[in-house]
Amino acid sequence: MGKKVIAIDLNPLSRTARKATVSIVDNILRAVPNLIEQIRMLSNESRADLEKMVMEYDNQKTLAGSVQEIRDHLDRQFRLE
Repeated sequence: MGKKVIAIDLNPLSRTARKATVSIVDNILRAVPNLIEQIRMLSNESRADLEKMVMEYDNQKTLAGSVQEIRDHLDRQFRLE
């Protein structure tokens, strides 16, 4: 349909996160203020630069990074010493 979808989800493996254009893996109460701050920071960028960011964004790569971060955290939490 040509629409862009931003999803905020705690689970990077959810269908919502995987199907979204941009997935934010976080708690909504923390994500929204951070998203607003990022919007403010990017408000002075040119349209061309913003469009380039959108075109280069890879949601699958972002989700893979989130899964890796979760795995690393779990490894640290349950490491037997």
